[in-house]
Amino acid sequence: MLAPELTLPNFKLNPSLNLGKSCVSSGINTYHEALNFVHKISYGRNKNPEDYSTVVKEKRGTSSTKHTFLYALAKEHHISSIKLMLGIYQMHESNTPGCGAVLDAHSLPHLIEARVYLKCGSERYDFSFSGSRDPAWEDDLLTEKKIEPYQLSEQKLDLHRFYIKEWITRNKLPHKLTDIWRIREECIKALSDTYRSE
Repeated sequence: MLAPELTLPNFKLNPSLNLGKSCVSSGINTYHEALNFVHKISYGRNKNPEDYSTVVKEKRGTSSTKHTFLYALAKEHHISSIKLMLGIYQMHESNTPGCGAVLDAHSLPHLIEARVYLKCGSERYDFSFSGSRDPAWEDDLLTEKKIEPYQLSEQKLDLHRFYIKEWITRNKLPHKLTDIWRIREECIKALSDTYRSE
């Protein structure tokens, strides 16, 4: 059991609210229980990422859908201290275990990746993968911004591609954006395989 209660607020979930109902009907009664549930479920894409409750129904999610769900759940209960963040970082095996073999196969020391996470005060929280809520990628963070769920689909893609293009140009890499994006998809597949819950 994790201890997100160190700084993240806890509150009872209201079954008369949309996401609160999805949680309570699945036996999740408090926000800390929701944090631990999301942290333990598989890493993987959802069928309908616009429907945040699919994280509970499908018992899986990506950094985007897991944290958007947790943010929306807090906001639905009028908790304003929890922020949804979009960060760009250098992803490698040490800070994102499971992607190393793919990067090695393409002779890349790291890849520019986008990560969505929560922030409360000055603390960052990453519930993407089971094992740790601490953002191991924090030292490799290039930039971050507060974001709202409706901005994610467009702004995440635009910011991510901008930094990948800049990285390719600055390092004179023998890759095009499409090449890097394909390698990224291989990494996501590897991470999905690594963090599939039993």
